[in-house]
Amino acid sequence: MSTVLLTWEDDSGDTIAVRFDVVTSENHEGTQTVTDYPVEEGVDATDHARPGLDTLSLEGLVSNTPLYSNPGVEKLGDFAPSELDLPDGPGPRNLTGLVSAGISALTGGAKAKSATVLQQTEFKDRVRATYEALQDARTKSRMLRVETSLREYENMLVSTRSIRDLVRASCSAS
Repeated sequence: MSTVLLTWEDDSGDTIAVRFDVVTSENHEGTQTVTDYPVEEGVDATDHARPGLDTLSLEGLVSNTPLYSNPGVEKLGDFAPSELDLPDGPGPRNLTGLVSAGISALTGGAKAKSATVLQQTEFKDRVRATYEALQDARTKSRMLRVETSLREYENMLVSTRSIRDLVRASCSAS
């Protein structure tokens, strides 16, 4: 799984950036049309090929709690690093291990594992902001720059945008 960065300029000239938390599917496609001309006898003659447009199809996820330091359509200043204490794995399974772990915890010898995560300083719906940004890019035919792990594209357009709201769909009751 990879990440992809989309950037473009809005009406005021500001750069808009969208980065998915994770890209689950990335399909790069390039085509060309081979021309042919009929001849009186035999197979058609082929003497030229016309390159088609490159297309890129993406499927990805965006959340309000990104695990990767990519605040998407928000500015980096809206997030603050936060230390998250991680629990230890399964504890010792014998008496010697339990005694050793207890002594270590009492004497301060055990060091807790932790990770640095991003936490919003003020809640903003990052999912909705990403949706609105992609809607703007599509409806106003914004020229995008797209950076993927395979290559970079210039002057790309959003031709189709399909959103599936997994969080709200999974919370619905019937």
